[in-house]
Amino acid sequence: MLVPRAHGADALLRLFARFLCKVGWSASPCSGNHNPAIKQIVFAEFVEAHYGSPFAYVLVVWEFSVFRLHARLPQLQRCLRKRYIMADPLWSLGREMSAFREQARRIVEVLGLEWTPIAGKFSDSADKKGDSARRLRVCEAFDVVRREKVVVNISKDNCTCAGGLHFIGLSPMPLERLGGLLADGHKAYESIEVAMASVRKQLQPIKRGNVLVLGPLDKFEGDPDLVILFVNPAQADRILGLASFKGAEPFTYYPASNICSTITNTLAKGRPEINFVSVFERRAHEWSPNELIVALPLKDFETAVESIPHSGYGTTQT
Repeated sequence: MLVPRAHGADALLRLFARFLCKVGWSASPCSGNHNPAIKQIVFAEFVEAHYGSPFAYVLVVWEFSVFRLHARLPQLQRCLRKRYIMADPLWSLGREMSAFREQARRIVEVLGLEWTPIAGKFSDSADKKGDSARRLRVCEAFDVVRREKVVVNISKDNCTCAGGLHFIGLSPMPLERLGGLLADGHKAYESIEVAMASVRKQLQPIKRGNVLVLGPLDKFEGDPDLVILFVNPAQADRILGLASFKGAEPFTYYPASNICSTITNTLAKGRPEINFVSVFERRAHEWSPNELIVALPLKDFETAVESIPHSGYGTTQT
């Protein structure tokens, strides 16, 4: 069971018994007299009051039986992400886990991902555990994070790509200069004028902080702004299907785009984004031609994970 720091196991069981009676369950969760219509706010109050932080589920050990109470509370999962202690027969006593470790493990396992999801967050200051010394392009930082499983801080001080700094909003450049970079540098457009006209139609980056922190999701302790996955087309279909389980909306794709713009587009739209990874980035990092990127706001990623046992894109039988 999840043992709150302020209470022992016996006190927890007594508190939980009172909670079960309050919501219409019998005192013993093993009796089979379960009311499926649990009031979420009651559960939220119980967890918040006695644990100090909301969790996705509670494992209760009662009379040598393990009973799992699922609480689908996305609004609570997104607040007060604190580290907690797992202390039941299934876990080592006192083992601390990141709040996102189980979500990362689950999505990797179900979709068969090669790489752990990457979390991204804008901040006013660098992550103390992150690498701020290494000089990197933004696309290069993605590769470092997924291969080395480290946290990286990207700022104006260590980012070596002017285009990357522009597209993630840390140092926007004049439109004409950007057009020159895309037309004359990458040869992505036939002229600077065409490049400028195209960029004007895209979502514009804004400054969201002084540092972009990137790291493996299973090592992230605070809420990320978005989650990025390197996937193949089949995995992209599944993650987007899972994220759309509670409702889907169409979204616009911008051709001739790069990984950096994916960050801006995802946060500006507040919706999932697909990026096919430009030929320039594939050449630079020797990435597989079979993988692309799907980026999701945190709320959509959590919807995807929660929907795994219920959706045909997850594990439910169709």
